[in-house]
Amino acid sequence: MRGNLGATDQTGTIGPKASETARELLSMAESMLGGRLSQAGIRPQEEAVRRYILTQYPLLGRAPSRQEIVAALGLRSADELQRILERLHSIDSLYLDNASQEIRLAYPFSTVPTKHVVRFPDWDEAKPVYAQCAVDALGIPFMVGHNASIGSSCAHCGGPIAIEVLDGAIVAYQLAETVVWVGTSRSDHAATSCCPTMNFFCSSPHVQAWRQPQPDPTGHELNLGEALYLAKGIFEDLLKVHSRTELSTRTRPQSHDQR
Repeated sequence: MRGNLGATDQTGTIGPKASETARELLSMAESMLGGRLSQAGIRPQEEAVRRYILTQYPLLGRAPSRQEIVAALGLRSADELQRILERLHSIDSLYLDNASQEIRLAYPFSTVPTKHVVRFPDWDEAKPVYAQCAVDALGIPFMVGHNASIGSSCAHCGGPIAIEVLDGAIVAYQLAETVVWVGTSRSDHAATSCCPTMNFFCSSPHVQAWRQPQPDPTGHELNLGEALYLAKGIFEDLLKVHSRTELSTRTRPQSHDQR
């Protein structure tokens, strides 16, 4: 991707930036994710399905089918899988389409096409995937452990945005003023509330122009380093097997000294 970004390209390295705002947003995100899983007491079979779905997305470029999940995990029936998927949907680990009941997304991946496309230049077996939002796109390389090229667009003007994540840092990006808006208004599933408001923008003025007509524009504007810190914190450990104890420990508030 480097060398093809255009006149406003920037090269260099942007690592995760742990600003106070980014830390607060990460704490909020971890409380929602870890709290849901630990409070629900996710069962081993449910955890196996959750992990299998996430690991298959980049290999298939989509969510695995129900038949693929049943066969791979040795489940007794499609009805058993349906109960597991409904439970994972209820704790917002994934989202089922209301009509078809197919897997519409499993954070950070989306089966339904979005404006955020993630490719893996050093992973031959992987296919391009859609990310649910800008933060999810930045988090995918941390979760899967591979470098990634992100293609997206400004949510206000539609201008192209291209970002390359190499060894955990952004090494090339399009438009020097690129920022990320992270919406914090949440009701029910993240996929239908805060996720649609988490977008890349060409600049701060474009964020402000986009926010004006929004019904509830609550949230924070982050620079790329802050957004990378948030994405890394949310998704880097998402494929680890989580027990109730591990999750409660991970989401326990930290003191300023621990940070």
